[in-house]
Amino acid sequence: MRGLREVNEAMLWTLAILLSSLLLFPGCFKAISEIEADARGFAAAMGPDKVTGVSCVDRDSDRDGYVTCTVFRQGKEPLAIECTCIEGNHGCKMAVTKLRLSRAVTE
Repeated sequence: MRGLREVNEAMLWTLAILLSSLLLFPGCFKAISEIEADARGFAAAMGPDKVTGVSCVDRDSDRDGYVTCTVFRQGKEPLAIECTCIEGNHGCKMAVTKLRLSRAVTE
């Protein structure tokens, strides 16, 4: 019985460490080349403009499962989009500006 208890404790510790590492070290689990390919596909589906380049960041800073990519199109302004960085998921969406406001406390 004691051996089973030790195995269960070890499993709980392993799970706790794994979950803690995911919370403390956010990031993408998908190759940047895959993310950039998704961004190219998204941009190509938007219209006939020739895509001349794509650049994506490699960190999900707000932990929403998306990274910001910039698409460069011939003769157009750069386009900011967000593409999923979760392994097994594909797709992009138009980037939405998120403002973080802080409120001053006065007494």
